[in-house]
Formats: sequence, C-alpha cells, structure tokens
Amino acid sequence: MSENKISWRNSSGIGRYRQLAVFDMSGNLLTGTVPSEIGMLQNLQLLHLHQNRLRGLVPNSIGNLTELNELVLNDNRFEGSVPMAIENLSSLSLLDLSRNKLNGTIPGTAISKLHSLTQGLNLSSNLLTGSLPMQIDSLINLVALDVSENRLSGEIPSSLGACQLLGRLFMQGNYFEGNIPLALSRLAGIEELDLSHNNLSGPIPEFLGGFRLLHNLNLSFNDFQGPLPDQGVFRNASALSVTGNNKLCGGDPQFHLQQCDAVDGATHRSSHHKVIIPVVVACTLAILLCAAYYIRRRGMKPNPPNPSLKESFLQISYAEIQKATAGFSASSLIGAGSFGSVYKGVMDSDPNQVVAIKVLNLEQQGAYKSFMAECDSLRVIRHRNLINIVTICSSIDHNGNDFKALIFEYMPNGSLDDLLHPQAELNEGSHGTNSKHLSLVQRLNIVVDVALALDYLHHQCQTPIVHCDLKPSNVLLGYDMTARVCDFGLSRFLHRTISSSSETNSTIGLKGSIGYIPPEYGMGGTASTQGDVYSFGVLLLETFTGKRPTDKMFQNDLNLHKYVEMAYPDQLLDIIDPSVERIVKDVRGNYAALNTTEQELIHEGVLSIFRIGLLCSQASPNERIEMGDVINELILVKKTFDGLEPKAETSN
Repeated sequence: MSENKISWRNSSGIGRYRQLAVFDMSGNLLTGTVPSEIGMLQNLQLLHLHQNRLRGLVPNSIGNLTELNELVLNDNRFEGSVPMAIENLSSLSLLDLSRNKLNGTIPGTAISKLHSLTQGLNLSSNLLTGSLPMQIDSLINLVALDVSENRLSGEIPSSLGACQLLGRLFMQGNYFEGNIPLALSRLAGIEELDLSHNNLSGPIPEFLGGFRLLHNLNLSFNDFQGPLPDQGVFRNASALSVTGNNKLCGGDPQFHLQQCDAVDGATHRSSHHKVIIPVVVACTLAILLCAAYYIRRRGMKPNPPNPSLKESFLQISYAEIQKATAGFSASSLIGAGSFGSVYKGVMDSDPNQVVAIKVLNLEQQGAYKSFMAECDSLRVIRHRNLINIVTICSSIDHNGNDFKALIFEYMPNGSLDDLLHPQAELNEGSHGTNSKHLSLVQRLNIVVDVALALDYLHHQCQTPIVHCDLKPSNVLLGYDMTARVCDFGLSRFLHRTISSSSETNSTIGLKGSIGYIPPEYGMGGTASTQGDVYSFGVLLLETFTGKRPTDKMFQNDLNLHKYVEMAYPDQLLDIIDPSVERIVKDVRGNYAALNTTEQELIHEGVLSIFRIGLLCSQASPNERIEMGDVINELILVKKTFDGLEPKAETSN
C-alpha cells in the first residue's frame, strides 16, 4: 500500500493482524505516532514506514519483532534516541533511520548485537552526537554504512577496519578529527568513501590509492596536509575531491596543488622561526600596550574581537584578495548585491580552486552587521545544499580602511534567477547554461534541494536558523546543477528572536527582498521558520510560472499567489512557464503518445507542485505547511517524473 497518499491518523487495532509478514505503508501521508501494539506483529519480516509524517519516539515494542529483516523508517519526524530495543532484532539485515530528528548517541551495545546486518545501516541526517562506537566492529557482514550529516565527533575508530565487507562508507558532515586510521587499510572492497566536511588532519594515507574498486573518494573540506598520493584513485580527477585542504601539495599535476618543496622549505625554516617568534611576540605585546594606552587616553572603546572568525576560518590578507581579483577589476566582477560586490578569482593557496569573493561595502549601512551574521551562520552549518565557505578576510586595505570579504566555492552555473530570467543577464553568456531552458525535472530537482536546505536550517541545526532572504538569486547551481542556498547576511538564530528584545527589534520590518517577504514581517512580525516557508512558496511558484512576484502585471490586490490560485486546478497549463511546456518533450518526447494513466500521473504531479507552492505562500503563518511535509510530497512527485522521463536531461 505504498505511495498511495493514504492519510493514516487512527492507528488503533493494528495488533489484530498478527500473521502479517510484510507491512509497507511508505510514501503516504501517515501522521501521528507509531502505536506500541506494532510489537504484536511478531511474524513481521518487512516494516517500511518511510517518507511519511510520523512523529514521536520509535516505540520500544519494535524489539519484539524478532523475525524482522528490514526496518525502514527514514524521512519522517521521529525524535528521541535510537531505541536500545533494536538489540533484539537478531534477524535484521537493513536498518534505515535516516532523515529524522533522532538525537543522543549511537547505542554501541545495541549495535554490537546486530550481527545479521548486511544490506546497510543508515543513521544519516539526524542530530546524533558523541563518537562512532567502537562496537561497530561487530558488523562484520555490513556492506553499507551511512552516518553522514550528524554532529558526531572524536576520532574515526580503528575498529571500523573489522567491517571488511564495506563497499560504501559515508561519514561526511560531522566533526570527526584526527588522522585516517591505518586500520581502514583492511577495507579492500570499498567502492565509495566520503569523509568530507569534517576536521580530519594529518597526511592522506597511501593505502587509499591501493583500493582497486574505489571509484568515488571525497576528502574535501578537512585539514589534511602533506603530499597527495599519486596512485589509484588519486590519478582520476573525476573520482576524487580534495577541495578545501589548503595544506596539501604535490600529487598528479591535474590537481594543480602547490609544490611539495615549498612546504618542505617552510619546515626547514622552522628552526629559524623559533628564534624570531619570541622577538616578534615581545614587539607585538609592546605595540598592543601602547595602543591600549592610546585608546584609553582618547576615551575610545576598541571593537571586541569576534572569536568565531578566528576560531572557525583561516583568514587571509587584503593583498591576497586584491591579487585574486586582478585588483578588483571589472572583468572579475560577476555580481553585485545590497551590501557589496562578488568577484571570481583564484587564490594562491589553492590554484586549482576557483572561488567567488564577496567584498563588503562597509560604507553601506548594515554591511558590517551582514558580514557578522553571515560568519555566525556559516561557521555552524554544513549541508550539501548550502554554499560552502572557503575562508574569510577581515583586514585593512592599503589606505588603512577596514576591509571584509567572504570567500566561497564558485558555482559555475550561476543562480536560479539567471536561468529563470536569462534575458535579464547583464553579461550575456557569462554562465554556460543560460541559453538553455530549465526542464520540468531540473526545476523540480532544484526546489527539492532548496527545501532540503531549509529543513536542515530549521530542524537539524543545534540552534534553528532562519534565512530571512530566500529568493532565486540566492540559490546557486553547481557543475551538476545541484542547488545551494547562499547569502546569510540577514539570517537569524531563532533563539535570539525569541529571547532577546534587541534581536527581536532587528528582525522587524521589511527585512528581505520585496515580493518574497512574508506579510507578517511588514506588520511588525519577527523572523520565523514560517517566514522562510512563505519565501520558499513564492520561489517555487516563480520557478514553475517563470513570473517574478514583482512583475508589472501584479498590481492592486493581485499577486503571484492569487494569480496561481485563480488558475488552480483547471487552468494551470495556461500559466506554466512556456519553456516548461516542454513537459511534452521531457516525458518520452510526446505527451500525446502517452497512455491515459501516464498522462494522469503527469497532470497530478503538476497539480501537486502548485498545491505545495500555494500552501507554503499562504498569508497566515499558521496555514503554511512545514518543510518536512514539503520534502515528502515533492519527493513523491519527483519519483513520478523520474519514472516517466528517461530522456529529460538530454532535451534542448
């Protein structure tokens, strides 16, 4: 009974079906909690409740299902800890609890008893803390482990090397530190390994180059140092990512890393530095004392240092920024916003990485506050659908003026706004795909990515973050058209808007961009997750109609929401973006050639997309749906089109 959009609210009486072997209610609209009487179905072998809206705790009665082979509960809203009762599931081969709100630590004792786990253990995209338990070595038959996008910390346990059948290991988006342990050299069958976005350091071990089956290795955004190995996967640029490790050197020339002799030279000079450093420190202290005396005499208060900047980002100099942007030349300029300009450049520290450099115009009121807000937000978030910050510059220019810049990864396909409205581009042809229309499926993939980013900010960060300025120009697109939300200059930590009157006042009024600002902000309301949901709804409607909310046609009481509402449900094809009318080409090239069932699926999918946009952009915050619901429904639509459009990405 999966994917039938059944609404299941009253779950009493399920214990009657004690002979049931398979219970699959995935991809529906199930709400509420899983009843404890689920544990009465002791003949159950498969329990699939993924992609619903289930809440509360995973019941301990799950432990009674000793015949269970697959337990799949991902993409819900389960809270609490991973239940210890899973230790009784001695027949379990697949456990998927990903994309929920589970917290606490991974129960090592319970995990150690799941000897039958073979297909996979997926705990990704939760709020789990602590370390990866040493007892992981009990899962000797496991072929896939995913603990990515949590808050796990500590070193990678050497005991992981006992899982010698692992083919896929995903640990990205955590706080793991230390070296890659030598024990992982025992994972000879590994095919995919992702350790990106952690705090790992030390040399990249040579043994990774000896894994013959390894075809996807991501070590980006860590603190690895020393020579890059030159064997195996390290010779294949398409299979390897080491971006954001500025201390690496050597390797195959195609990675354009710095020469290792430059690093060695720095090591040889370290003894000389031991003599110089004390002298420099003494001089610095003398200067600081003089400066403090001068400030006191003048009655001035120095700006307090912001520890988040120094602790979280490697800072670079003004001279490096000036060189990277060719002196802030017009040829390097790729965009401008309310608080500054964005340049394309390459840093000396990593010549292989093209970056986008956002230079703040500090003379603009609010620019400094925007810089601090962006730093505060970016230092605590990491997600595949959020822009990656490479480093920052907080310095002075050659004239002694304050200078601040943020350096991000460069997104070659520009912004969603560029692609929705290519005629508005000032520099025609500046992005490679502007001349192409976005297909229906591409647009759907983009809004799913944006929804995932917002859900992470709202529900998976330790302190919820409200973006406050979501719009198509703040959605950037990478090489593979993956969408990344950017520009956190107006973002707010939710606890500040609740507990601090000063912060509350800073969020009142028209904070954001005209057309995307929720109505309550204009009436003195404070920043909220519901406000971001409204902006997302407007963005979705714009993505599929091709009309900006500020279009000249929207006057008096008519806005984009009402425009779509008037066409819903019977006239939607009349208002859909003309380039999306290529739906008839997206789906096997000929809509008329499809059978009736397939045509109905397409029509239902389009209805669902616009219905979600309308629900998100309701005038009343209480009537808007949550991003978790948005994601579940959009994924169902995406599955429909994925099954019908094998040629969508090749259409022109």
